[in-house]
Amino acid sequence: MKIVKGLAFFVGIVVFGSCFDPPQYPVVPEIDFEKIEYVDGPFPDRDSLILYLNFKDGDGDLGLDASNPEYRSFPYNDAFFFLGNNGQLTPVNTYSLSIQMQDIIDIPNPNQGKLVFPRTRKKAGFSTVLPPYNFPYTCTVYNFRKILIEGEDLNVLRSTTDPTKFDPLIKFTDTISFLGKRFYEIEDTLYFNVNPDHYNIEVDFLVKDPQNPKADASGFAEYDWRTDGCDLRNNVGQTYDARFTLLSDRTGPLEGTLRYTMNSLDFTSIFSTRVLKLRVQIKDQALNKSNVIETPEFELSRIRKK
Repeated sequence: MKIVKGLAFFVGIVVFGSCFDPPQYPVVPEIDFEKIEYVDGPFPDRDSLILYLNFKDGDGDLGLDASNPEYRSFPYNDAFFFLGNNGQLTPVNTYSLSIQMQDIIDIPNPNQGKLVFPRTRKKAGFSTVLPPYNFPYTCTVYNFRKILIEGEDLNVLRSTTDPTKFDPLIKFTDTISFLGKRFYEIEDTLYFNVNPDHYNIEVDFLVKDPQNPKADASGFAEYDWRTDGCDLRNNVGQTYDARFTLLSDRTGPLEGTLRYTMNSLDFTSIFSTRVLKLRVQIKDQALNKSNVIETPEFELSRIRKK
């Protein structure tokens, strides 16, 4: 659930005014491929894969404002966590009140179950429901993080055997008072599902490998950064799905070019002379999905920027 560090966006846009009839575009965004470049950075600098997309959108609601906590709250939250009760799992959202605070778990009913951790698997009813805490699950469904629990919801952290006590393994790290409420910060590893709507651009890396049992009819198989690119030292899965910022503060037709720079120390070592494609889609604030495009086939050495 970690975005690979070093992502960067540059957007050239056209916002149409009212002095003439603006073009009529669908409210569902449309994209098409412009070009792709590769910059081989000298060590220890990172290499850069730079994707250019042309876009059109009828109502201009593209981009998520990183300074607005609304865009860290449901339906844009980064993950769903779970309450567990007798082997049953109930997903819960998160919300944000301030970009300076950790996300808050939104718990409609604190008596519905206990917050689910890797150790929950040892409890009756969960051994076949939850995956073990080892690779690849340490990078895909278990995440170590800090998160906030509202004071009135602390029952989700109490012991199942003695409801007057908290789970002794939970580490409380802070107490915060905000807008008349008290929140308790915990630091732990939680069971989660990624929320795909957290991102407004999704990028899949496709590698030509006809011998791969997961390859499609054209011989390409997806390189899954969350597992194949898992950081085993930190048990962190990565992704090149990302978020670009708000493109316009006006409502109306919008078009332009989005330049998305993806950085890594591993591009050359992983892909070398292998044949690649990228599969790309964007979303607007209403979660309308654009068309899916694929780049032409390429090798890093052949698209290296001089």
